[in-house]
Amino acid sequence: VDGDVRELNFVDGLGPSQVTNLFYVDGVATGPSFDPAVITFLEQAVFLRGDCNGDDSVNLADVIFGLTYLFAGGVPPQCLKACDTDDTGTVNLTDQIYFLNTLFVPGSPPIPPPTGTPAPDPTPDSLPCF
Repeated sequence: VDGDVRELNFVDGLGPSQVTNLFYVDGVATGPSFDPAVITFLEQAVFLRGDCNGDDSVNLADVIFGLTYLFAGGVPPQCLKACDTDDTGTVNLTDQIYFLNTLFVPGSPPIPPPTGTPAPDPTPDSLPCF
């Protein structure tokens, strides 16, 4: 449920086999902290449209990241919704062209929301965002 708050407790070694809890962050395994924590569940991920590389800014580096992902076997974006610059529900070359027009062609349509401040996608689609 959106906004629901739950407690999450990790305990190593429960059960007949010894299990160690691990998280993988950017491909690196790390053990969790056993300090009390609270998790807030959000119904939808928040993002900036156009921020394809996930660095919390929208600029030419996002176009390069998107083109590398699409055509050169680059790392997949964590949030495909952010790479859907024209908000059509798909990620393809037209997103990069749309973005370049927005950056360099005066009078071009702006990037659709969410922009400026991260927010949920106002238009539903099946693109994942983690």
